[in-house]
Amino acid sequence: MKHDFIETVARILKDYAVPPALVTFELTESQFLADTLHIVAQLHRLRELGIGVSLDDFGIGNSSLIQLYDLPLTELKIDQAFIRKDGPAGEALIGGLVALAHQLNLTVVTEGIETSQQFDIIRKLGSDRIQGYLIAHPMSHRDLTSFLADRSH
Repeated sequence: MKHDFIETVARILKDYAVPPALVTFELTESQFLADTLHIVAQLHRLRELGIGVSLDDFGIGNSSLIQLYDLPLTELKIDQAFIRKDGPAGEALIGGLVALAHQLNLTVVTEGIETSQQFDIIRKLGSDRIQGYLIAHPMSHRDLTSFLADRSH
């Protein structure tokens, strides 16, 4: 909401030589309850810089399909509530969301993956990425550095 937000982001990218394509800003629907027009304009400016925009927790609360049309998104994060709905209905909902997102050229991240069975289902349904305890629990920067170093060998 700060008036100089985009300029600050652009300066940080330049100062640290970070390619904008490596950065994604993640939003939740609650962030749109304030000044929607201002936020959407800021998101468009981020996209003009080459930064990605992800909509988190999609499918719960007041999420609306029209947001997929109105927002300059690059990624859709399907809320973990869907993965907890076992059976054909849950899979049909996830599969439909994945297909819709792919038709809109969005990358799909499915949240809440905790078991290899859930991972197999999500892979079958076409999710591009996963997030959840199956990969790792939340961790500090120091622990993340060790985690990544252990896996780079």
